[in-house]
Amino acid sequence: MIRLAQLPPGQDVSMLISKLEALEKRLAGGSLPAVPQAAARPASPAPSAPTPVEEAVKPVTTEPLPADLPAEEAAPPADEPQGKDWSGLVDFVKSRRVRIGSFLEHGRLLINQLPHLKIALPNNFYGLADKEMKEEIQTLATEYFSQQVRLDIVCLSDKDTAPPSLLEERKQLESDREKRLKHDAVEHPMVKAAVDIFEGEIDNVRPIDKGFV
Repeated sequence: MIRLAQLPPGQDVSMLISKLEALEKRLAGGSLPAVPQAAARPASPAPSAPTPVEEAVKPVTTEPLPADLPAEEAAPPADEPQGKDWSGLVDFVKSRRVRIGSFLEHGRLLINQLPHLKIALPNNFYGLADKEMKEEIQTLATEYFSQQVRLDIVCLSDKDTAPPSLLEERKQLESDREKRLKHDAVEHPMVKAAVDIFEGEIDNVRPIDKGFV
């Protein structure tokens, strides 16, 4: 009761209704105070820095290549197709004709400038290379390199200096591999310890796998 007695006097409801009616009339008659133009027109926002996405999608202009640039400077021609060489040709021929492929393993490649191939064969193999075999090798080489190949087969003399044949290269790789495996086995600390404990010696080293490593 004491709090109610101390409340400020309230406004009459009729007075509040009259104020609302007066406000409605002012709104209907457009008699509201004018708004300054500077406040009515929003200020144009300052240009913002481009975002990383906008930078990413910005079109890129490239300079045209000079018209007088020689084509061979952009992509120099190769002597042989990419990934295809003499060893691959021999394996390809061997997959089609085992006897001829094994025959080519004894050959020595003298010239490998496509479309020209020149092979030197030892005397005992050169006598077996008849015209029909040469034509078949040339046909398979044309198929392998995907271009016309001109094949020359000559007899290898003792005076000629030629690279080793594929068979000789593989034998050399196998010999080097066996030497490396033997050296690694003999020098292994556990093998040395076993030799010292049992006062023995290594008689032979045999690889447990097959092929080249």
